[in-house]
Amino acid sequence: PPTIYLTSYLSDGVPASIGIVDEIQAQEKQAAFLQYVILKLDREANVGERFSAVMPRGNVSNKQSRSYGPIVEIGGTVEIVEAVDPARRAYRAVVIKSVMPIEPKAIITEMPLPKVSFSRNATRADVEARVIGGEYDKSRKVMGSGSVVYLDQGTTGGLQEGQILAVRASRGSRRKNTDYPNDSQPIAVIKVARALERVSTAVILDTTAEVTPGDVTGGPLPQPSRAINALGSTRAMNVDNAARPSEDSDYQEETDDLDEDLEDDSNLEAEEAAD
Repeated sequence: PPTIYLTSYLSDGVPASIGIVDEIQAQEKQAAFLQYVILKLDREANVGERFSAVMPRGNVSNKQSRSYGPIVEIGGTVEIVEAVDPARRAYRAVVIKSVMPIEPKAIITEMPLPKVSFSRNATRADVEARVIGGEYDKSRKVMGSGSVVYLDQGTTGGLQEGQILAVRASRGSRRKNTDYPNDSQPIAVIKVARALERVSTAVILDTTAEVTPGDVTGGPLPQPSRAINALGSTRAMNVDNAARPSEDSDYQEETDDLDEDLEDDSNLEAEEAAD
């Protein structure tokens, strides 16, 4: 299974900083892979030291207007190549790992870049947390497979990095007028990529429907989707969304029988009309 670097995560505070990206080399507005930046640090650094560059963005709020955040966008990893002004602790660094473009005033931190494996060989958790947003847009409304989602619970609520949880579509949060606000249905599988004290960030591994803010985690994992065939019966679908061969054979036989019955009825009606 692939392992990816997160492009953002939800934090419960501004990351601990040891400096900033003071300037981008060569009049560029952003820096990417193998481009140079000038760092201004709070301590002395040595050639070869590596740090992470991150950019705090806005907060995200739930439907009760409670604010969480900030969202932290991941720039990448920079490596010190030389001192520019030792007295001011200014250093030239090269971007050796680029996740998102690095901007001036990006925070320099010793935190390793967060990443997550898409392997489902992990601990199942049954923790209730609420989806409060998603990647790229603090008000993002719909998220599908591979998307990053933000949760309103962290380690104090029982979440740990690497755990797998179900997501349930909450009828009460999706419909303004319903007599069944507590009804919910499992629709997705997520994996916790980063868990802080009060909030967490997860990646959607599988989903049978879009995940939206207000959906909740916990409970059983969603069952494979089912399709209704022309005869009104249901057939289980595999992960490729194609019927199993034996089911195709049974379905074709049933369809052929139905066609024969319809043809016999048509012939009988024609004979009665002739009489």
